[in-house]
Amino acid sequence: MQPITSYAQLLALYEQETAKTNLRLRKENLAPDFIQLPEGCQPNSGEIHVMVCADTGCAASNSLGIADKFEAAVVKYGLTDQVKIIRTGCFGLCSQGPVVVVHPERIMYTKITPDNVEEIVTSHLRDGHYVEHLLLGAQEGKPLPTTMTLFSSRNKSASPPVTAA
Repeated sequence: MQPITSYAQLLALYEQETAKTNLRLRKENLAPDFIQLPEGCQPNSGEIHVMVCADTGCAASNSLGIADKFEAAVVKYGLTDQVKIIRTGCFGLCSQGPVVVVHPERIMYTKITPDNVEEIVTSHLRDGHYVEHLLLGAQEGKPLPTTMTLFSSRNKSASPPVTAA
């Protein structure tokens, strides 16, 4: 390996190595831009916010139990000062649920089970390493599209228009 003599060389090496070691983490694996922190949460507070979908679809898949398990694991690993668990409404990705978004990175984990919680807490929240096999799109072996048209195929009217006789 040649010695690094400039910032440009260092940056090029960083980008080259990042591309090799972080193959799954791309923009496609992040939460869509419309998913933001709830009101009252400060994005640059130094806290990690774990948002667990608690709406109907995810709740039917035990997301409330998953949120409880996150809270217990955060206590177990002494992360209560750094990590806040937030139950949220629907993220609009019901087929991928239960869904968990970790801020500030906006990392989206999908199809979470109670068995995945401890791995996310120890690997990501405590040690700073993403759990790649749970990233958005990872279960299918490919990322989801970068743009999503949610609910686009739904018929927008509940009944046909009424015409005067």
